[in-house]
Amino acid sequence: SRWGKSMAIESANFRDFFAFRDGYNIVVRHNPQTNYIGVTAPRTADVDLTPLYEKLIRLHPKADWFFHQSKRMVICGGETAPEAKKANISLKELVEVVKSIR
Repeated sequence: SRWGKSMAIESANFRDFFAFRDGYNIVVRHNPQTNYIGVTAPRTADVDLTPLYEKLIRLHPKADWFFHQSKRMVICGGETAPEAKKANISLKELVEVVKSIR
């Protein structure tokens, strides 16, 4: 991706720490059981996900997106927001959106 070494994973049990430890700058994840999605970057990476967040809002305006103040986390749903309106987007589609950010 434009942010460097990136990973996409579909899993109900995945922690970003392992990818960040191995040098990934971006992790795109989708939980197939809950439909929670997220794109995260480690705090050590020089990453600003603002363009991605803005594009996801345009593509899925009814979803409850959360953009962290660090600009390194965009999520929709999760253990802390289980009732959030989820985006109807597959991992493959999410990866294409990430790739489209230049």
